[in-house]
Amino acid sequence: RIGATVTWNRFTEYIEGLAAGKVPNQKALAELAARTGSIAGAQVRNLGTIGGNVAITRNRGFLSDWVPPLAALGARVAAYDLQGKGVEEDLLAFVQKPEPFAGLITAVILPLPGAQVVFKSFRVAKRSRNAHALVNAGVAATLSGGKLGNVSVVLGAVDPKPCRLKHVEHALAHLNAEELQSNLPGVLTNLSEQVGSDLFPMSCEFGREQTAHIITGFLVKFLQACFGGSLPKEWQSAEYCLHDMERSTTTEQVFPTPENIGGALNKPYPKTTAIDQTTGRAKYTDDVPKPEGTLMGAFILCPEANVMVTDIDLTPAKEMLGENFHSVVLAEDLTTASMGSSEIMGVSGLPPAYKDGHKTSWPLLLSKGEASPCGGIAVALLLAKGDSPRLLEQAAVACSQKLVLERCGPVAIGDLENCVEVTEQLVCTRGKKAKDVVEAAKAGTNGLTYVTGRFAKKSQSHFYIEGQSCICVPDEGGITCYSANQSPDMVQRAISTATGLAQSQIVVSMRRVGGGFGGKAVYPAFLAAICAQCAIKEQRAVRVVLPREADMSNVGGRQEIEGTWEVAVDQKGKIQALDYDLWFAHSVDGENVQKFVVHAMSTNIDGVYSIPNIRLTTHFVGQHVAERTAVRAPGHFEGCILGEAVMDGVAASLKMPNHKLREINMVNQKVSGTDGGMLPSDSMPNNSSWALWKALKQKCDYEERVKAVEEFNKTNTWKKRGISMTHARYGVFCAPGCVVRVDIFKDGTLQIACTGAEIGQGLHVKVGQMVSTVLERALGAGPPLDCMRFPATSTEQIPNGTMTGGSTTSEGNMFAAGEAASELARRLLPHVKKAKKSTEKSPKGPWFDIVAASFSKIMDVLVVPPNLSAIGMHFSSPVEMMYETYGVGASEVELDVLTGEHRNLFTHLMFDIGMSYNPMVDIGQMEGAFIMGMGQMDQEGMDYDHTTGKLLTDNTWTYKPPIACDVPETFKVDLMDMRKRRVDSGLKLCMAGVMGAILGAIGVPWKPTKTEKVLKSAKAIGEPPLLLAAVPHSALANAMVAACGAPLPDNKLPIPAKPFVILPMLAGQKPGSGGGGDDASTATGTSASTQNQ
Repeated sequence: RIGATVTWNRFTEYIEGLAAGKVPNQKALAELAARTGSIAGAQVRNLGTIGGNVAITRNRGFLSDWVPPLAALGARVAAYDLQGKGVEEDLLAFVQKPEPFAGLITAVILPLPGAQVVFKSFRVAKRSRNAHALVNAGVAATLSGGKLGNVSVVLGAVDPKPCRLKHVEHALAHLNAEELQSNLPGVLTNLSEQVGSDLFPMSCEFGREQTAHIITGFLVKFLQACFGGSLPKEWQSAEYCLHDMERSTTTEQVFPTPENIGGALNKPYPKTTAIDQTTGRAKYTDDVPKPEGTLMGAFILCPEANVMVTDIDLTPAKEMLGENFHSVVLAEDLTTASMGSSEIMGVSGLPPAYKDGHKTSWPLLLSKGEASPCGGIAVALLLAKGDSPRLLEQAAVACSQKLVLERCGPVAIGDLENCVEVTEQLVCTRGKKAKDVVEAAKAGTNGLTYVTGRFAKKSQSHFYIEGQSCICVPDEGGITCYSANQSPDMVQRAISTATGLAQSQIVVSMRRVGGGFGGKAVYPAFLAAICAQCAIKEQRAVRVVLPREADMSNVGGRQEIEGTWEVAVDQKGKIQALDYDLWFAHSVDGENVQKFVVHAMSTNIDGVYSIPNIRLTTHFVGQHVAERTAVRAPGHFEGCILGEAVMDGVAASLKMPNHKLREINMVNQKVSGTDGGMLPSDSMPNNSSWALWKALKQKCDYEERVKAVEEFNKTNTWKKRGISMTHARYGVFCAPGCVVRVDIFKDGTLQIACTGAEIGQGLHVKVGQMVSTVLERALGAGPPLDCMRFPATSTEQIPNGTMTGGSTTSEGNMFAAGEAASELARRLLPHVKKAKKSTEKSPKGPWFDIVAASFSKIMDVLVVPPNLSAIGMHFSSPVEMMYETYGVGASEVELDVLTGEHRNLFTHLMFDIGMSYNPMVDIGQMEGAFIMGMGQMDQEGMDYDHTTGKLLTDNTWTYKPPIACDVPETFKVDLMDMRKRRVDSGLKLCMAGVMGAILGAIGVPWKPTKTEKVLKSAKAIGEPPLLLAAVPHSALANAMVAACGAPLPDNKLPIPAKPFVILPMLAGQKPGSGGGGDDASTATGTSASTQNQ
């Protein structure tokens, strides 16, 4: 008897204690404890109670993970009704009642399972931990004399209320080992049919066939637990569930021995504020002290796309906020009601030109009579006094629900290929005959094999931890804006454009940013433009912080892509031509700067592969979605996964190991990319891809792994493994004009102001390391990192700054800081001898002696300060302005054919970074980028209501990025220094020299920064490793082909590859479908049946 207020963690601990004691059935209780201990997160289990879960399951139709296993074990509910009468009722019957229960639940009574009970609990979820189930079930039965009895199968999460699968229970009743051995296909067919009968009246939100597949898979697992010794030996791996396996990771992080060049550079140091961030002491935008009288703001959102808002009812806000209600701001109240991304980025009218007739501005607030371009766009800004932001957000939601809407037409979302809103197309090519070669192969007239396939990818959200945040404070005729952003300069320009203030009257500042990934590059400027206009009008500070739902609805994400590819390939596997047709989603309100993503994609479609003839046709498709933005590794990531999808499809069609096909096509690659876009094809300088490939194959013993995977697949019916290797090639651009100011104080401490924003990439610690090393190499002593302070990134400190992004901001700021430090070193150098001769030595070290010696005195009284402030500005040389980075990865995954789930068994990544400036930070960046990319490939996808346009995955309940449980079980990361093994391109160096001469001839003020070569040892690492997320997806495709015994339909594995997405491709392998798994005949091993007997 468990009290209703017992938390789930306490319940789990209690059951674990029972299972360890003298009870009739330890195994059944251990299974129950394992299930209840894996549901939700620890914080939820620490607060959620048994009674509470039972109550919301009955009263609100909550899709409970806890009720089905308890109900399967015969649990009962004890309660008092409103008349005070005590009642005791079967748990399942209690929660199934339609009328709400208004009494008091006092306990759940759980009978201890008897010795003959076999109990299993199953679930499939969006993520293996901290996610609610998509399907769950509790299955219990007695096993006596080799025969099942008292069968109980309770299903959850499929219908609003848990339910009993009565047809399945009847089919399992009296089932015995002899029947399984003599008629296994018939048993499976019957179970499959009974599952269909039980599901017939249910809603099955994620697909009826997929749900039936999973439930039938649960039953196979249960049969394996009961009769394992009587079932085929190839079934042995069926019983364990990938979802329930213990989640642990073995990691290995390798980097070259750092070169000691003086100072802190090249050495592993933690980020400057790592401890503060980990312990919660670090301050973010919304932690800024708010002036008295600050107005809190929350957006009233239009819930649907392609509708007009005809009336806004503020009654709910006024009732909820009471005297704290201040006002509501509409589009007509703003001086500037719309702005364009290209405008505030300063690229309006620059090539590639945006087409006439396309709206390239985005409404700050939706105007009256204007059709909403997406669901979730802001209609009004609700302002309130006081300090109750959560109440204000709830009031804004209540007003959103009361909006009067008038539909303007249907919603265009999805089915890009057949969408009528194709606004234009871009054709990029290499060679002159890709289409002709493909058509000849299709006709069979040129001796080449024709292979075709399809591609589909959903949008990925940035999902940064700190939401969009802005506080605008009017100040002496100007304004100070605290904003979480990646470009203070852009925010400043936006405020200036919106308010008419001069840029000198506007200060934009932020201490740090809690993640950006491109989502804080442009949207913060829009948010600041609204806040600033309101602050000036009210002459009070205005604070707006978007809750997660509003943030995800407004800030867009990666572009949705659909595509069809055709290939002509020779007998050896060498691809001779590739013709790709792509449909690329963008907002109906304009393409804006996201078109750059397509241009970047066209340069990376071929990766490191040598394909002589390519045609890439991209169709831009207007959709009723939020404006799509740059997301970490924009364009390069899309190009990589598009190319690797072709490699996987061709390898499967030719029945060739995928790594062999890749090796054949990467030989003699000298030119990359395509022509016709903004970025032309180019040579591949510093190419270390082949050397990396060989190094990884040898280090992870790849060929032996391939053999082991093949052997595993031969001996396992319901689990299949896949393995793959893929490449990453990422071209970076070093933006000119990074500025850093370095100030040295009298006590030897430093203040370093950067143009780059610290968004978690370790910019500050790397800049500090550079300053330390430059000063130590010049003076013989440099400052320790702990005496450096980095003030807020601010337009007041560094005006006209560059955007943070593209993975090169850290190195740009490092070199600018090195320039400033070199100037300071020149000023301090004359004082080094004086410092050495001084008898007054600082206990902190010689650096402090040098600084002290630089301060001269008049008559030993008046201190004369030297000029110890310097500004450095970095400009790359033409040779170094753009360069390529290279990486390689290998992954092995395991697929559960019964449920569609998979786990990453092994991943090994290598990236040629040179001599890392900070291996600790760079390894973290490499791992983080890979995991973010893996999230898109495996589980992150934005879903919409196709009727209303509402974003359905707008919070942590519905959108599941990777967490600790998703890290590969063996995860190895190597930073490689391949400088001696890179293949350089003379053509690239020649072109760089020509470019430099042209720049000088036309008078471009471009004097490259003179930085010592030893200080320029490393390449960018923040974004490039994200491309290696293609490798586990490729391995999963390999496992799917092994499961199906043939290439996938349309050679397509959709992204993200969630269970309900890939199960239709496994329909032929569903138990009872007549697939290969139904007929296996050999049997070994142990089971509950043999143990109980």
